[in-house]
Amino acid sequence: MSEPRSRRPIRTASLGPCALLTLAACFVPTVANAAIPMNYYCMANAQQAHTRYLTGIFSATAEKRDVINAWAQYLESQHIDAGQSLSCDSAVDVAGVKTLSDISRQSAASLQTRVVDVDWKFTPGQVQASQPNTSYGYCETGTSVASTTYFSDVFGLSIRDAMSNDYIVQFLQYVRGKYANPAGVGTGRGPGPNGEWCMLVGSVTDATRAKQAAEGNLRAGGRQIVETGWRYGALPNASATPPPTATNAQVVVAAPALAPTAGGTMASASGQAYYCRAYSTDRRYDYFTPVHALDAAQQDVISAWRKYALAGQLSGIFESNSQMGCETGTAAQTQSNLDVYRKQAEQRAKAQPAFHTATVDWKFTPDQLAVLSKPGATYGFCWYQDQVKPVKYVSAAFEMPDADMAAGNVVMFNEFAQDLRSRHGVAVGGYDPRNGACVQQGGATAADDNRIKFEAAARQSGAQVVETAWKFVRTPATPPPGPAQTGHGHGASG
Repeated sequence: MSEPRSRRPIRTASLGPCALLTLAACFVPTVANAAIPMNYYCMANAQQAHTRYLTGIFSATAEKRDVINAWAQYLESQHIDAGQSLSCDSAVDVAGVKTLSDISRQSAASLQTRVVDVDWKFTPGQVQASQPNTSYGYCETGTSVASTTYFSDVFGLSIRDAMSNDYIVQFLQYVRGKYANPAGVGTGRGPGPNGEWCMLVGSVTDATRAKQAAEGNLRAGGRQIVETGWRYGALPNASATPPPTATNAQVVVAAPALAPTAGGTMASASGQAYYCRAYSTDRRYDYFTPVHALDAAQQDVISAWRKYALAGQLSGIFESNSQMGCETGTAAQTQSNLDVYRKQAEQRAKAQPAFHTATVDWKFTPDQLAVLSKPGATYGFCWYQDQVKPVKYVSAAFEMPDADMAAGNVVMFNEFAQDLRSRHGVAVGGYDPRNGACVQQGGATAADDNRIKFEAAARQSGAQVVETAWKFVRTPATPPPGPAQTGHGHGASG
């Protein structure tokens, strides 16, 4: 479906990488670039000129939001005023995108709108690249300080960090420490539409433009702007000043002291519980599950929740416009956090009738997934692009040892390469992430789903795909994790 461009600052968060279990979402970043190419076409309506601009079909591995921003930037450079009426559609297969493009062309004809074919396609470098599963934004002190407003740099956040609100606390603490505790910092309501101090907008480009617009408006009103250069996770706190309290800053969303939950929520034998959440990036649709005992791998709970949320069960939730995740912790902690976020959603829905929130009667059960993960394990797959023939070799999805992932996955790839040499006669050279890699994908289901998408994209690009069924199994004969350059050939073949 189309993903419209928007510049309105909104509070949003994207699913991001994780290293702990108590996260809002758990997707492990890949070591090498394993982005799957997608086919796109873009369109824009210049309504006053009764003209629709259409690009041809092109392939890109960039984030969709970056493609849309680059398209918008091109239109502006050509002085084409499309306002917000522009979008880019994508699909793995060319035929699917062509169908959408043809429909757009036909609808323009029925509206007696002129169609102009544009020789444009996305190329890397047209806009600053956004990282997958990350939302970008900035923080500011608004008008809480007389005559001066302090701004952070643009930075990115995972859903875990965005939901914790720790970044807001750290920014205000940094300003207090570095700038001699200016009177009024963090008091009253923040400058955001819901009283927030940090606006998470979307892509790097969106966040940069939103920040520049906010600074321009404040300068026009006679305020001095101070660029602090602060970015979440990039600069240390300027002092040991205690973080602001919820009373004087209205930003802390900390869980109350541990106590038995009012609803008698039970945790599993390990003492862990979870709830899941799905929301559209504009927060118009926001869904929660109750808290349940965590008796499965968190990554499997997330995969099952995503499948449920994207199966049309939740109004307004689509893969292109929504975020989904699950948070775990003790029963008391999890219930407290759920109560805070659900209250915020209910307040938005009460203040704005167009907003909708609901609690969904959903709970993870093992039969929701074909393959279950081991608790705490990470899964992925390996691939290699033949340098002579248009052939891609892909392993099965398998559990990836922590020590090998920490060492860069090189030994796993070299073992995969040895299997390709011995069983398939492929002349694989040394490890080169441009030609192949072993990529981490989270749980067993997520890894296999992404493997299937990867293979589909390869076939669509004209490559032959060979499913080797190989899996990495560490044995006493396997080289230790590290920068080894040759494989040992012990990986289990399926």
